[in-house]
Amino acid sequence: MFEKVTSQAENKSARTMARLGILWVHLLLCVGFPESASIKYWPKSTPMEFHIPAPPHVIDPFMQTTEYHSAGTRFDLNCEAWGLNVTLKWLQDGSTISPTHAYITEHPDNGTLSFHGFTRRDEGYFQCRASNQYGVSLSQVVEVRQSVTPQFNNDVKNAMTFTVHEGGGIALPCHDRPTFIPQASYNWYNRTDTYQYQIHVKRHDRMDMDINETKVIPKVLGWTGHVTADKGGEVTLECFFSGNPKPVIRWRDGEQDTTIINGTGRRIYVSRSSHQLTISRLTDNDEGTYICEAENSKGSARASTFLNVTSRPLFEKESPQIIIAPTGSDATFSCVAKGAFREQPLAPPDWTINGNSIGPKQDEQISLSEDKTKLTVHNVTKDDVMSVQCNVSNSRGYAFGNGYLAVIE
Repeated sequence: MFEKVTSQAENKSARTMARLGILWVHLLLCVGFPESASIKYWPKSTPMEFHIPAPPHVIDPFMQTTEYHSAGTRFDLNCEAWGLNVTLKWLQDGSTISPTHAYITEHPDNGTLSFHGFTRRDEGYFQCRASNQYGVSLSQVVEVRQSVTPQFNNDVKNAMTFTVHEGGGIALPCHDRPTFIPQASYNWYNRTDTYQYQIHVKRHDRMDMDINETKVIPKVLGWTGHVTADKGGEVTLECFFSGNPKPVIRWRDGEQDTTIINGTGRRIYVSRSSHQLTISRLTDNDEGTYICEAENSKGSARASTFLNVTSRPLFEKESPQIIIAPTGSDATFSCVAKGAFREQPLAPPDWTINGNSIGPKQDEQISLSEDKTKLTVHNVTKDDVMSVQCNVSNSRGYAFGNGYLAVIE
């Protein structure tokens, strides 16, 4: 019978999935393949109970993640796989973990990897390897890093003093910021001689100037320069101006030469004070120059920012596939990915079979297309049950896929 090897207690959801798997078995048994039958693709998201030889199918970890843990903490990584007689092993940076490792314990019976007293020496890229007599499947990669929360130097003797003319403005620097892992957000606090407690300085337009004060032309105090953000993510651009009367700030799309209206497409927002422009669900079309303009009765000033929308490789469709093929047919796996618009073409994918590079294994039975986006197993036999992986990388990350070939008579 088909087994689910898991590091977690079976719950209601798992039992439901198991019932669904049985239903799929009945559907599979009702499918007939004539002599000229083509291969059968099966969606990876569908749990199955196999009555045909097949490699394992890893269902967790199912996505690329990064975990941050404090020094000295204890935690587990879990692995789950569907398959027959499955053995689970964890890899750290591509290598098996020594059974004598003093700080990491592997439990192959249930797929759990336990960390004891975590420190930076235990950091790395972890991947679950599921194997049986028919092949090897690999999970998505979990990056594990130590979190760092250093302290600011709060010695008041190191405080800096600034003098500002009436009607002017100033940009207060935040010097000697410690490095936080993961990256931290920063806030400003105010403390006066009257109030010794720190008061959070909220980021909104909280001060007005008297009309009798000296009028000053707007001046750029600071702005976001060239910025790079990932496709599908979110970015916030900033600009700050001094001036009296208080300048009116507007944002413009430098590519379209149009004023940006708050709420455009329900994903582009200008803050209440107009200092910030936030764009969510970034697309290739968002790449370009953004101009921040400030104007009052004395004059105007402007600053521009270039937004580069980039992306790690993204599969155009599920890659590679799960294929059920009759003996004597050809099975072709595809691995097609794309990056962001107007960026360098992606390098060809790297292919592995059962976790091993195909290298010299290309022969009359296994071949790659000229652009290496397709791998074909010719004239399959019952001995060709295998797991197939492909990986496409660029400077922003990678796309990793795991599929397999099951053969029926």
